[in-house]
Amino acid sequence: MFDPEKTFKSFLYGPNGRDNGFASAAALAAANNPGRGYNPLFIYGGVGLGKTHLLHAIGQHVFQNNPSAHVAYLSAKELAGEFVDAIQNRQLARFREKYVQTDVMLIDDIQFLIGKERLQEELFHTFRLLHEQHKQVVLAGNVSPGEIEPLEQRLVARFELGLVTGLQRSEVQRRLPIPKRKTQLLGV
Repeated sequence: MFDPEKTFKSFLYGPNGRDNGFASAAALAAANNPGRGYNPLFIYGGVGLGKTHLLHAIGQHVFQNNPSAHVAYLSAKELAGEFVDAIQNRQLARFREKYVQTDVMLIDDIQFLIGKERLQEELFHTFRLLHEQHKQVVLAGNVSPGEIEPLEQRLVARFELGLVTGLQRSEVQRRLPIPKRKTQLLGV
């Protein structure tokens, strides 16, 4: 079984802890008090740093502490696919209703909204409604909201309403390539 507490602790005390403790603490705060603390919470960083893992930990933590909570986790690509299906099948109202009813909305790889103006428009309105109802929104992407271009500025402004925090490679992960390269050069 997935243990969200272990995930939060691994970010706080594990090899990335010193660099990513703040992001983990923010994720835990959002999970403990959905819609009240850091809302929205935007987590960004490079590939393999744990953004998706933190999103899953938030969702699992909320669900374990409140099994009746409606938690939605999806990637921006999945959201785009559902949106296109809703338009093609004339089910846009149903699509809107589905996400406005969530208590915690977790969207991964938000940078995939680029070039999808109509979806950006829809997400803007959904986000606004969720935020007004104090529902938790957590987003993850490879760069901070202001660096996602061309993303509508009003979405960037909404994404930056709460807390924007980054994940970084740990000191060990940054230094390890140096001795590896030296050993290769020396043939050791």
